[in-house]
Amino acid sequence: MWGDETTPGYWEWESGTELVRVAWRAVVAQDGTWTTGGSEFWGLAFTRYPDGRHVAQVVGPSLRPRTMSLRAGEVSWGVDLPPHVFWRGLAKTSVVDELRDLPTERVGERWWFELGGVRWPVPAVAELDATVERLRANGLLVAEPLIGAVLAGAEVDVPDRTVRRRFQATTGLRRGQVEQLRRARRAYTLLTTGRPLAEAAVEAGFADQAHMTRELRRLAGLTPARLLDDGTTSL
Repeated sequence: MWGDETTPGYWEWESGTELVRVAWRAVVAQDGTWTTGGSEFWGLAFTRYPDGRHVAQVVGPSLRPRTMSLRAGEVSWGVDLPPHVFWRGLAKTSVVDELRDLPTERVGERWWFELGGVRWPVPAVAELDATVERLRANGLLVAEPLIGAVLAGAEVDVPDRTVRRRFQATTGLRRGQVEQLRRARRAYTLLTTGRPLAEAAVEAGFADQAHMTRELRRLAGLTPARLLDDGTTSL
C-alpha cells in the first residue's frame, strides 16, 4: 500500500479514521526540490534523514506555493487533515503558510515529538491512524461539525457572523480563501485531463481564462501551461 523504504516514490491512501483526508509516504531518490501549491488542507509530517535524525512538523494551510528541499535517502510520511479538524491549543491562523517544527528527541531506540505539552512517540507508517485516534482520545485533535457541514455545502441554521468567526478560527482561512483554493484545484484537475484552458476556467468557476491564469500563478507559482509541463510542482 505504501511501498518500502528502499523504493523511491510517493504513495497516498485512504485512512481508517474520518479525521484524516489521506495518509502518505515519500522516499526520495535524489537531491532536488518539490513545490506544492496553496491548500486549505493541513497536517502532521515526519521525516527521517539519512543520518538517522527525525523531524516532526505541523504543516499549515497555505495561500501560496511552498518549495521544499529534498535530499536523497530521506523518508517522509504523515497525514493530511481536513480543514474542519484542528489541534486544540494551536491557533491554526498562526501556522498559515508555515512548516512548524515540533520539539523532537531520541530516547533509547525511539524518537519522540512534543505536541500540546505532551510527548508522543514518532509513529511508524502503519501507526499513523492509531496516533491520530490517540490524539483525538486525549482531546488534542478535534473536528468542528458546523464547519464540516459548511464545507460540504450544507445549509446551517446559524447566523452568518457566527459562521464567519468560527470558520476562520477552525480552518485558519476565510471562507472566500477556501473557495479560491478549491476553484484552483478544480481547474488544475480539469487541465490535467486535457480540458482546454477556456473551458476549464468556466467549469471551475472563474470569470474567464485570464482570471484562472492569475489565480493559478498566485497559488502555484506558475501559469497553467507551465504548471502542466512542470514535473516538480503540484496543486
